[in-house]
Amino acid sequence: MSIDKIYADKWQSSSKFFFDNGYYSQMAEIVKPYKTVLEIGCGVGYSTLSLIKDGHKVIVVEKNHNCVQMTKNLLREKGHETEVNILEGDIVDESFRNSLISNQEVDAVICWNPGTQLDVDSLLHYVPFMLEYGLTSEQIKENPASSYTEMMLWYACKMAKTMGAPIHIIDRCGKVDENTVDYYQTLGTEVGFSHFQIGTMEAETISDGGVPLQSQGVLMNVHRMPVIFVSVLFE
Repeated sequence: MSIDKIYADKWQSSSKFFFDNGYYSQMAEIVKPYKTVLEIGCGVGYSTLSLIKDGHKVIVVEKNHNCVQMTKNLLREKGHETEVNILEGDIVDESFRNSLISNQEVDAVICWNPGTQLDVDSLLHYVPFMLEYGLTSEQIKENPASSYTEMMLWYACKMAKTMGAPIHIIDRCGKVDENTVDYYQTLGTEVGFSHFQIGTMEAETISDGGVPLQSQGVLMNVHRMPVIFVSVLFE
Protein backbone atom coordinates (compact mmCIF):
# COMPACT_ATOMS: atom_id res chain seq x y z
CA MET A 1 0.00 0.00 0.00
CA SER A 2 1.36 3.43 -0.94
CA ILE A 3 2.19 6.02 1.70
CA ASP A 4 -0.46 8.36 0.24
CA LYS A 5 -3.13 5.64 0.52
CA ILE A 6 -2.17 4.99 4.14
CA TYR A 7 -2.60 8.69 4.92
CA ALA A 8 -5.92 8.94 3.09
CA ASP A 9 -7.32 5.96 4.97
CA LYS A 10 -6.24 7.37 8.34
CA TRP A 11 -7.59 10.83 7.54
CA GLN A 12 -10.93 9.25 6.56
CA SER A 13 -11.50 8.41 10.24
CA SER A 14 -10.25 11.72 11.63
CA SER A 15 -12.04 13.88 9.08
CA LYS A 16 -15.39 12.10 9.35
CA PHE A 17 -15.16 12.50 13.12
CA PHE A 18 -14.66 16.26 12.67
CA PHE A 19 -17.59 16.44 10.26
CA ASP A 20 -19.96 14.40 12.44
CA ASN A 21 -19.16 16.58 15.46
CA GLY A 22 -19.79 19.81 13.57
CA TYR A 23 -16.23 21.12 13.74
CA TYR A 24 -15.99 21.77 10.01
CA SER A 25 -19.28 23.67 10.10
CA GLN A 26 -17.85 25.94 12.80
CA MET A 27 -14.74 26.50 10.68
CA ALA A 28 -16.87 27.33 7.64
CA GLU A 29 -18.75 29.97 9.63
CA ILE A 30 -15.52 31.94 10.05
CA VAL A 31 -15.15 32.36 6.28
CA LYS A 32 -18.86 32.84 5.60
CA PRO A 33 -18.40 36.37 4.11
CA TYR A 34 -16.19 34.97 1.34
CA LYS A 35 -18.19 33.41 -1.50
CA THR A 36 -15.50 31.69 -3.61
CA VAL A 37 -12.95 29.77 -1.57
CA LEU A 38 -9.72 28.08 -2.65
CA GLU A 39 -9.23 25.11 -0.36
CA ILE A 40 -5.62 23.95 -0.11
CA GLY A 41 -5.77 20.31 0.91
CA CYS A 42 -9.27 18.81 0.95
CA GLY A 43 -8.38 15.63 2.79
CA VAL A 44 -11.10 13.14 1.86
CA GLY A 45 -13.78 15.76 1.22
CA TYR A 46 -15.61 16.33 4.49
CA SER A 47 -14.27 19.87 4.89
CA THR A 48 -15.23 20.58 1.27
CA LEU A 49 -18.72 19.21 1.88
CA SER A 50 -19.15 21.53 4.87
CA LEU A 51 -18.10 24.53 2.80
CA ILE A 52 -20.61 23.64 0.07
CA LYS A 53 -23.38 23.18 2.62
CA ASP A 54 -22.55 26.64 3.99
CA GLY A 55 -23.09 28.16 0.54
CA HIS A 56 -19.54 28.52 -0.70
CA LYS A 57 -18.28 27.98 -4.21
CA VAL A 58 -15.19 25.81 -3.72
CA ILE A 59 -12.02 25.29 -5.75
CA VAL A 60 -9.94 22.46 -4.31
CA VAL A 61 -6.20 21.87 -4.57
CA GLU A 62 -5.01 18.45 -3.39
CA LYS A 63 -1.72 16.66 -4.05
CA ASN A 64 -2.72 13.21 -2.78
CA HIS A 65 -4.39 11.28 -5.63
CA ASN A 66 -6.11 8.93 -3.19
CA CYS A 67 -7.60 11.89 -1.34
CA VAL A 68 -8.79 13.35 -4.65
CA GLN A 69 -10.60 10.14 -5.53
CA MET A 70 -12.15 9.79 -2.06
CA THR A 71 -13.31 13.41 -2.19
CA LYS A 72 -14.92 12.88 -5.58
CA ASN A 73 -16.64 9.74 -4.30
CA LEU A 74 -17.98 11.51 -1.21
CA LEU A 75 -19.26 14.52 -3.16
CA ARG A 76 -20.87 12.21 -5.74
CA GLU A 77 -22.57 10.24 -2.95
CA LYS A 78 -23.90 13.48 -1.42
CA GLY A 79 -25.02 14.93 -4.77
CA HIS A 80 -22.44 17.74 -4.96
CA GLU A 81 -19.89 16.36 -7.43
CA THR A 82 -20.49 19.01 -10.10
CA GLU A 83 -20.33 21.92 -7.66
CA VAL A 84 -16.59 21.72 -6.96
CA ASN A 85 -13.57 22.29 -9.19
CA ILE A 86 -10.89 19.84 -8.02
CA LEU A 87 -7.31 20.48 -9.15
CA GLU A 88 -4.70 17.82 -8.43
CA GLY A 89 -1.26 19.24 -7.66
CA ASP A 90 1.17 20.47 -5.02
CA ILE A 91 1.54 24.16 -4.21
CA VAL A 92 5.27 23.77 -3.54
CA ASP A 93 5.55 23.11 -7.29
CA GLU A 94 6.29 26.58 -8.66
CA SER A 95 4.70 26.04 -12.08
CA PHE A 96 1.51 24.63 -10.55
CA ARG A 97 1.39 27.42 -7.98
CA ASN A 98 1.87 30.11 -10.63
CA SER A 99 -0.88 28.56 -12.75
CA LEU A 100 -3.27 28.79 -9.79
CA ILE A 101 -2.33 32.41 -9.16
CA SER A 102 -2.80 33.32 -12.82
CA ASN A 103 -6.00 31.40 -13.56
CA GLN A 104 -8.09 31.39 -10.38
CA GLU A 105 -10.01 34.32 -8.90
CA VAL A 106 -11.07 33.71 -5.31
CA ASP A 107 -12.42 35.68 -2.38
CA ALA A 108 -10.39 33.75 0.20
CA VAL A 109 -7.93 30.89 0.61
CA ILE A 110 -8.22 28.30 3.36
CA CYS A 111 -5.74 25.75 4.66
CA TRP A 112 -7.29 23.58 7.35
CA ASN A 113 -5.31 20.96 9.28
CA PRO A 114 -2.50 20.49 6.73
CA GLY A 115 -0.58 17.24 6.96
CA THR A 116 0.71 14.24 5.10
CA GLN A 117 2.32 10.85 5.64
CA LEU A 118 6.08 11.09 5.14
CA ASP A 119 8.33 8.21 4.15
CA VAL A 120 12.01 8.55 3.30
CA ASP A 121 11.40 9.45 -0.36
CA SER A 122 8.71 12.05 0.33
CA LEU A 123 10.74 13.59 3.15
CA LEU A 124 13.76 13.92 0.87
CA HIS A 125 11.51 15.55 -1.73
CA TYR A 126 10.27 18.19 0.71
CA VAL A 127 13.53 18.92 2.55
CA PRO A 128 14.69 21.58 0.02
CA PHE A 129 11.34 23.37 0.37
CA MET A 130 11.55 23.17 4.17
CA LEU A 131 15.03 24.67 4.03
CA GLU A 132 13.77 27.41 1.71
CA TYR A 133 11.10 28.22 4.27
CA GLY A 134 13.85 28.67 6.85
CA LEU A 135 13.97 25.49 8.89
CA THR A 136 17.32 23.93 9.79
CA SER A 137 18.30 20.34 9.09
CA GLU A 138 18.24 19.69 12.85
CA GLN A 139 14.67 20.99 13.18
CA ILE A 140 13.48 18.88 10.25
CA LYS A 141 15.14 15.76 11.62
CA GLU A 142 13.70 16.33 15.09
CA ASN A 143 10.11 16.77 13.92
CA PRO A 144 9.48 16.14 10.19
CA ALA A 145 5.66 16.22 10.50
CA SER A 146 5.64 19.64 12.16
CA SER A 147 8.25 20.87 9.68
CA TYR A 148 6.01 19.84 6.79
CA THR A 149 3.01 21.64 8.29
CA GLU A 150 4.95 24.87 8.87
CA MET A 151 6.30 24.77 5.33
CA MET A 152 2.85 24.23 3.80
CA LEU A 153 1.31 27.07 5.80
CA TRP A 154 4.10 29.38 4.63
CA TYR A 155 3.55 28.47 0.97
CA ALA A 156 -0.22 28.79 1.35
CA CYS A 157 0.11 32.25 2.93
CA LYS A 158 2.55 33.41 0.26
CA MET A 159 0.20 32.25 -2.48
CA ALA A 160 -2.84 33.89 -0.88
CA LYS A 161 -0.98 37.17 -0.52
CA THR A 162 0.08 37.08 -4.17
CA MET A 163 -3.53 36.41 -5.17
CA GLY A 164 -4.65 39.41 -3.10
CA ALA A 165 -6.87 37.20 -0.94
CA PRO A 166 -7.17 36.68 2.83
CA ILE A 167 -6.30 33.25 4.17
CA HIS A 168 -7.88 31.26 6.96
CA ILE A 169 -5.74 28.66 8.71
CA ILE A 170 -6.82 25.90 11.08
CA ASP A 171 -4.17 23.87 12.87
CA ARG A 172 -4.45 21.19 15.54
CA CYS A 173 -2.36 21.50 18.67
CA GLY A 174 -2.24 20.29 22.25
CA LYS A 175 -1.96 23.74 23.83
CA VAL A 176 -1.82 27.42 22.93
CA ASP A 177 0.71 29.74 24.55
CA GLU A 178 2.64 32.91 23.77
CA ASN A 179 4.95 31.00 21.42
CA THR A 180 1.93 29.88 19.37
CA VAL A 181 0.68 33.44 18.98
CA ASP A 182 4.18 34.71 18.19
CA TYR A 183 4.60 32.08 15.48
CA TYR A 184 1.44 33.09 13.63
CA GLN A 185 2.11 36.80 14.06
CA THR A 186 5.61 36.33 12.64
CA LEU A 187 4.26 34.23 9.76
CA GLY A 188 1.72 36.88 8.78
CA THR A 189 4.21 39.73 9.07
CA GLU A 190 6.85 37.90 7.03
CA VAL A 191 4.41 37.16 4.21
CA GLY A 192 3.05 40.71 4.22
CA PHE A 193 -0.39 40.57 5.84
CA SER A 194 -1.17 43.65 7.91
CA HIS A 195 -3.90 42.19 10.12
CA PHE A 196 -4.65 38.86 11.74
CA GLN A 197 -7.33 37.43 14.00
CA ILE A 198 -6.57 34.42 16.16
CA GLY A 199 -8.98 32.26 18.11
CA THR A 200 -9.30 28.75 19.46
CA MET A 201 -11.86 25.97 19.41
CA GLU A 202 -11.83 23.17 21.97
CA ALA A 203 -12.55 19.84 20.34
CA GLU A 204 -11.64 16.18 20.24
CA THR A 205 -9.66 14.21 17.70
CA ILE A 206 -8.98 10.60 16.85
CA SER A 207 -5.26 9.99 17.20
CA ASP A 208 -4.88 6.20 17.37
CA GLY A 209 -7.04 4.97 14.47
CA GLY A 210 -6.93 8.27 12.62
CA VAL A 211 -4.10 10.62 11.69
CA PRO A 212 -1.95 10.61 14.83
CA LEU A 213 -1.42 13.88 16.68
CA GLN A 214 2.04 14.86 17.83
CA SER A 215 2.56 17.14 20.82
CA GLN A 216 6.04 18.52 21.48
CA GLY A 217 7.37 15.87 19.11
CA VAL A 218 5.69 13.02 21.03
CA LEU A 219 3.20 10.77 19.24
CA MET A 220 -0.15 10.54 21.02
CA ASN A 221 -1.24 6.88 20.93
CA VAL A 222 -4.72 7.20 22.45
CA HIS A 223 -7.91 6.78 20.42
CA ARG A 224 -9.83 9.95 21.32
CA MET A 225 -8.17 12.91 22.92
CA PRO A 226 -8.85 16.60 23.52
CA VAL A 227 -7.37 18.96 20.99
CA ILE A 228 -7.36 22.67 20.32
CA PHE A 229 -8.07 24.01 16.85
CA VAL A 230 -6.16 27.25 16.38
CA SER A 231 -8.03 29.51 13.95
CA VAL A 232 -6.04 32.28 12.25
CA LEU A 233 -7.42 34.69 9.66
CA PHE A 234 -4.84 36.81 7.83
CA GLU A 235 -6.14 39.82 5.91
